[in-house]
Amino acid sequence: MLLPAGLISLYIADCETLAEIAAILQKSSEEKKLRERAALATLWDEPSGIFLNKYLRSGRLSRRISPTNFYPLLARTATPEQALRMVNKHLLNTAEFWGEWVITATPRNDSAFSEQTIGVVASGVP
Repeated sequence: MLLPAGLISLYIADCETLAEIAAILQKSSEEKKLRERAALATLWDEPSGIFLNKYLRSGRLSRRISPTNFYPLLARTATPEQALRMVNKHLLNTAEFWGEWVITATPRNDSAFSEQTIGVVASGVP
């Protein structure tokens, strides 16, 4: 089973928003619990420069990336440094997600990319 970085980042954004509400309502124990739940650090992979999915049984990170690995940017759970690194190293990388079709379902350097391209051509989409 895979722990998806994209889904976890949205969960963390929810926890942080609920923690802010708890703070306004002066519910300090609830706020503390919610902030403790909002820990994405274990999915950040420093060598790769992106948040990766994690296999729950082994704890190993999956090296296969997709657009959902950018969800920490949408959820605002990445630090500014992490966000900049993800954009420069992966999003703007023409070998991965940048090009005529931006943010493809799989990066261009992934073996599954050719299958994606064949599927688009076969469906009649130019």
